[in-house]
Amino acid sequence: MEPLIRGIITVSILIIAAKLFSGIFRGLKLPPVLGELFAGILLGPYALGEGISIFGEPLVVVNEYVEGFAEIGAILLLLAAGIELGLESLRESGKIAVLIATGGGILPFLLAYYFYLAIGSNEAVALIAGAAFVATSIAISKRILSDMGLLTTRMGATLMSAAVLDDIVGIVVLGVVVSAISGGSLDPLSIAWKTASFIVLWLIILGISVAIIPRFIEALESFGGKGAMKAIAISAGLGTASVTGALGLSPLVGAYAAGLAIGESKWREEIMELVSDLEAIFGSIFFAYLGTLLDLRVLSDPRVVSVILILTALAMAGKFIGAAIPSLLSLSLRESIGIGVGMMPRGELGLIIASIGITTGALGKEAYAEIVGMVALTTLLSPLILERVCKRGVSDDRSGIGS
Repeated sequence: MEPLIRGIITVSILIIAAKLFSGIFRGLKLPPVLGELFAGILLGPYALGEGISIFGEPLVVVNEYVEGFAEIGAILLLLAAGIELGLESLRESGKIAVLIATGGGILPFLLAYYFYLAIGSNEAVALIAGAAFVATSIAISKRILSDMGLLTTRMGATLMSAAVLDDIVGIVVLGVVVSAISGGSLDPLSIAWKTASFIVLWLIILGISVAIIPRFIEALESFGGKGAMKAIAISAGLGTASVTGALGLSPLVGAYAAGLAIGESKWREEIMELVSDLEAIFGSIFFAYLGTLLDLRVLSDPRVVSVILILTALAMAGKFIGAAIPSLLSLSLRESIGIGVGMMPRGELGLIIASIGITTGALGKEAYAEIVGMVALTTLLSPLILERVCKRGVSDDRSGIGS
């Protein structure tokens, strides 16, 4: 069968399975993204996908066409995140949010980096693990706070501002790690240079995007209507992603910059509606695709399972300490505990970083399984802890965590 046809069949199966399991996980009050990841694991080449055949070929075949769909999904995820957050969210973030994001990014990165070096891994694996430790899952924390009516409280607002900045830190680290790995030079001086040059380059791309994309969209809207305006917005996101990829950075950081720029347009809500619809399809493909890359056989190795548990403990402790301590400068102890817990879940960006590691060959199957396992456990455990902390705060004293 033609590789393209096999790819289309695989994508169709993954979408259906991802939506089915995300609904099941949502019904169980678990993060839907874990359901999409599980769908890929279950139907991947290391599980049922290899055992079930269609016309003499495996049910699920991960080829270049499936990888292409998944890459578009990752770009749309970052594009949507940028549009939803917008530059206004960054402008409104106070000094305390900057300190929380900085502490909550640096400490987890160092813990993961030195842990992997201590167990004998190479520099590239240590850098990728550190990058996966950095970013907080804004969606999960936002959902819990919204459900409890705490999103607009002092703790909730500070947490979301810090998570936004935390995402920026994660994007910066992602770009530096990808650049360092692709460039082949991993010495501290080279990494420092790449970090500085990346930040400058990314800010230039962001500035150009903010200056051009909103005006371009609004100018073309008068020619082709809203349909053309939305299409141009998507094209701008894909185009910016391509430019950053050509410059040696990750295409994802370009998509994020384009999203922030589109968020400045007066048609932000209309564009976000279309991007959300596309993300609902391609995002599911991406997370299911990540699941297909996980070789379940490595989980039979007690060492891998032990590393996953240690990584989870380090990820949660590092984020809690790094975020909670700076927040004490401005918030109460109870609010600081809530923020520390609320910053723990890793979620989507952690999976994206792990996927870059394995697709570039920097991560082996064991290290990939370890990082994905850490992301899954922090994504699962953190909302449960946050909900208990917030409930206690509301019941004990509404002016505590709820003020």
